[in-house]
Amino acid sequence: MTRVCHFAHEADPARGECHRASHSADGADHLFVKTHVTRWLAGQGYAAQGELRSFGHCHGDAVDFRLPRTRMHLRFELHSEDYRSWRKAADSLGAKEGRIEWVFGRDDALARDMVARRGYALLVRCETEGNDRRVFIGTATDGKKTPWVPLELCRMTESGLITPALEELRAEGVIRDDGIGREPEGPP
Repeated sequence: MTRVCHFAHEADPARGECHRASHSADGADHLFVKTHVTRWLAGQGYAAQGELRSFGHCHGDAVDFRLPRTRMHLRFELHSEDYRSWRKAADSLGAKEGRIEWVFGRDDALARDMVARRGYALLVRCETEGNDRRVFIGTATDGKKTPWVPLELCRMTESGLITPALEELRAEGVIRDDGIGREPEGPP
């Protein structure tokens, strides 16, 4: 398997030392997400570079992409923040960018909150494939098994990251597009 070198992080002395919790293949998933999503966005005409964010675990707690053409911010939140910090980030990023699209690394309280708000949440995972880690996107809904597809089968639109399952849910009318500003229908 090809490893992503630790020095693949952008050099920035202000960030301090990386505190990777794991040196296994998934311990570098933030670097694979950054690389593959940047390439995927470029293939769709979006010139966006991923920026690694830290919430105290490592520089790869989240990977952010700003899409100025659409006034959207795409965040892959690989290590969850606490709920209050997440809501503050959601409000702040939404105010700056116009709209934020969340893709969570875990099906946890934050993802379930998004399901309560929008009817779905997007999830991300990486799987070893040959000499690489391939990025998969899942569409979580309330009480149903999460369908996973390779990133390349998804597309980025003016309304956000679209998976094949999300297209079906929209066609069925079971999701809400005004999600983040909407109060959850149940407890977070």
